[in-house]
Amino acid sequence: MYAMVVTTLVMAMLASPTANVVRRQGETASPQVITMTAKKYEFTPSTITVVRGHAVRIEATALDKTHGIEIKSFNVKVKLEKGKTTVIEFMPDRAGEFEIRCSEFCGFGHGHMKGKLIVVEATKGP
Repeated sequence: MYAMVVTTLVMAMLASPTANVVRRQGETASPQVITMTAKKYEFTPSTITVVRGHAVRIEATALDKTHGIEIKSFNVKVKLEKGKTTVIEFMPDRAGEFEIRCSEFCGFGHGHMKGKLIVVEATKGP
């Protein structure tokens, strides 16, 4: 009976839509969602703007081969497998401009595969 319950729980976890989610400390219930693609030496969009202190959820898909997303300033480094959407969640805790790089060698243009994360301060309401 115990083995069956454990097996059922493991199978439920593997089937869960969040099984492919990479979370970072500090995420909140309703993150800003950004859909991003990676292909032959480019990220689309290449620049994303988010708000400091608000959770960010990047749903990234490699279109042509294995790529990666690395944002060193926020300890993000994730492998993107071709055709598979990977979810990355993190909390930007400081404002500024930060480099997004491909973290998996993808060919001769790999070193130029970059993007930009712009983190702005939250605006105060009236």
